[in-house]
Amino acid sequence: MNIALKSIAAGGLLAIVAFTAAAAQTFEDGLIAEDRGAYADALRIFSDAADRGDSKSQFALAEMYRQGQGAPRDEAKALALYRKAAEGGLSGAEYRLGVLYESGQGARRSDQAAAGWYAKAAGHGYAGAQDRLGVLYAEGRGVARSDATAIAWFQKAAEQGDLDARARLAAMTGDAVGSPRDRFHAMMDRVFGPGRWRETSGYRSVAQENALRKQGAGAVPAGRRSAHSMGNPDAPGAYDVVVAGLSPDLAAAKLRHSREPLVRVVAEGAHGPQGPHLHIEPRLARVSYPSAKPVVVDARDRVVAAAATTGAGEN
Repeated sequence: MNIALKSIAAGGLLAIVAFTAAAAQTFEDGLIAEDRGAYADALRIFSDAADRGDSKSQFALAEMYRQGQGAPRDEAKALALYRKAAEGGLSGAEYRLGVLYESGQGARRSDQAAAGWYAKAAGHGYAGAQDRLGVLYAEGRGVARSDATAIAWFQKAAEQGDLDARARLAAMTGDAVGSPRDRFHAMMDRVFGPGRWRETSGYRSVAQENALRKQGAGAVPAGRRSAHSMGNPDAPGAYDVVVAGLSPDLAAAKLRHSREPLVRVVAEGAHGPQGPHLHIEPRLARVSYPSAKPVVVDARDRVVAAAATTGAGEN
């Protein structure tokens, strides 16, 4: 082969490699497809990424098989994928395995196995696993009963903002659970991580709403109350936030997938003094403690991948 042909061949190979790299879609691509309700596309994207060894995609794919989204429900396949993701050190998968073994839904019930998986995730700093491990110690299931150890795990989870752990800690020690604003901040820290988001607006008086309208902000029409004007400064009806490193659309998708108690999540453009941001209306008027926590994929980077439960709309 002469030099010219070799150059053409090499160039063609580089083009193929570049095209393949560009065509390879990521976990984030699958997450956005799932948020749109395009489950077949999400399943394909997660499957391809999972085959490449991506633990987050293995976890997301397991979630889809467990829930029957984009494919018939297959608990055995879901369990195998959770194990693969957990073997890759993904704390959310370790926690999910603990939930499956504790509940007996999707795996043979075993408190001992649940405790083992919770312990792995708890050791990686996963708040939900720390809370559940505390429950097992408090009740003596799968481990030797120990109130002191239970309180220690509840404390670790509560320090990360876990509401269930805070409530259990309050029941055992008399500590307060916190204000609605505290609970909102704890929720955002769980989903995105401390220091990776900031609140740009919360409660606004009617006068502040009117001032924003004059600046061209997308507030509700005059004569109607905005969600921001409901409640009080410690318990506003809505918050505006910015998440570092994420577009409002991607941040909204991850927040909707978190299964946190939310009424609305809207990705909004720039208006008035604010740049692009998220408008969030939390359902935090009262404290609730669901039996099934939202699952964050990994406690270290806080990327969320669970089924969407809230819709979006303009406010």
